[in-house]
Amino acid sequence: MLQRVLFLLLGACLLLPVKLWSQDFYQGKTVRIINYSKPGDSYDAWARLMARHMPRYVPGNPAMIVENLPGAGGLVAVNEVYNRAKPDGLTLLFPPRHFAVPQLVGEKNVKYDVAKFIYIGSADSEPYILGIRAKHLVKSLGDLRRAAEPVRCASTGKGATSYDFLALLNWAGFKIRIVSGYASKGEQLLAFERGEVDCVPGTYSGSFIPPVERGDIKPLVQMGAKIFADVPEIPDVEMSSDAKTLFRIFSSPLKAGRPIVGPPGIPAERVQILRHAFEKAIRDPDLAGEAKKQQLEPAPLSAEEVAKIQRDIITQPEKVLKAYKEALDIR
Repeated sequence: MLQRVLFLLLGACLLLPVKLWSQDFYQGKTVRIINYSKPGDSYDAWARLMARHMPRYVPGNPAMIVENLPGAGGLVAVNEVYNRAKPDGLTLLFPPRHFAVPQLVGEKNVKYDVAKFIYIGSADSEPYILGIRAKHLVKSLGDLRRAAEPVRCASTGKGATSYDFLALLNWAGFKIRIVSGYASKGEQLLAFERGEVDCVPGTYSGSFIPPVERGDIKPLVQMGAKIFADVPEIPDVEMSSDAKTLFRIFSSPLKAGRPIVGPPGIPAERVQILRHAFEKAIRDPDLAGEAKKQQLEPAPLSAEEVAKIQRDIITQPEKVLKAYKEALDIR
């Protein structure tokens, strides 16, 4: 009996320093949050909210800073973190929500595997809309299909959510002329105000809300979270079964919201610490108050839920993959 007690005590003593070391690891450290987008958009706002509120739930109360690394529709940031960040729990990433799609279609510049990232959680799940100038002759998606001339719609670059959404609509038979090169939703909305484009796709948050509420922009369709009772959702839009399948894949990342991930190989105890800190911070009333001022609303998903959504995307059958690549003109 005495031997067993001594054995258990010895085991506890051996494990205790490891646990304490893991929890004390963050003391005096700085955690970098790499955000794939430019400053000023909703991704950036969420990254900075988490950087302000997560540290107090991490043992050791580390500093957290946000570094913006835009480029190639998010591939620059995702490749950087996956391949160059140390797996020590001191680097996190806000990737574009659709970052599994380039891997699905075999984009040549993808140097990562979404299945191997360490998932921390997701901050929100917002509706994605296509909005058109309220005074435009096109008042519905039916009108957009029958339009005599393609409607000019703003996007960032090929491979980005806005571009691919418009490209899929084009492929499905809707009359759209994609005007790309705008670095953010803010720039797209400025282009709308200048009259360069007549429609803008994007998440219904932040700077997109005021022009819709003023009546300057009319939503034509929505995906992800439903927010407009009188606006059709993509699954309800009349289109071919193949088009519906592709839009189902495309809309999956919207359910994943804004994932937070780390590079492969972070020690399990640090992963637990980061996930716990995220779960506590995203439900913190102070964070919610700050988010509301920025017209953001927390709608968190767990690490497991986000990981499943992203991994399901990259396991599509060959027939679906071929159609998706054709729709997005990927060779």
